[in-house]
Amino acid sequence: MNRPGISIGVVIKKNNKYLLGRRHPKITGGNYWCLPMGKLEWHETLLECARREVKEESGIEVQEVEPIVLANVILPESHYLTLGFLATSWQGEPAISAPNEIVEWNWFSMGNFPEPIFQPSKEIIDTLFMQGTYSLKAVLDVNNKNTSKE
Repeated sequence: MNRPGISIGVVIKKNNKYLLGRRHPKITGGNYWCLPMGKLEWHETLLECARREVKEESGIEVQEVEPIVLANVILPESHYLTLGFLATSWQGEPAISAPNEIVEWNWFSMGNFPEPIFQPSKEIIDTLFMQGTYSLKAVLDVNNKNTSKE
């Protein structure tokens, strides 16, 4: 029996702009834009996962994160419980550290995001801007559309 996976996405903000990467065309969500994100590994804490994924994909070092959202993201090819975080303390500049996953990094201002955005990242971003705060919010049964409920 298949079971949902657990993934982490991290919002990194600099000068009122947000970091997004364009996914490699040969992976799930190819050519879509996304936050630094990835899968939780066995016996890894959420903070360790957030730090590792951001470092592996972008070279940025995250010290602290704050929870934003818990989203149940159901897509035709996958099902993940995605935890979204805001990096509250980080250093470095984005680089292409995992070219087989992310082919480009760029900073975008709110309302100026590129399209298309990878659904797990979209849920995190939508919640961040919908709330106007960084408090945790549960989003239920996202079936590849924006049907969030409180």
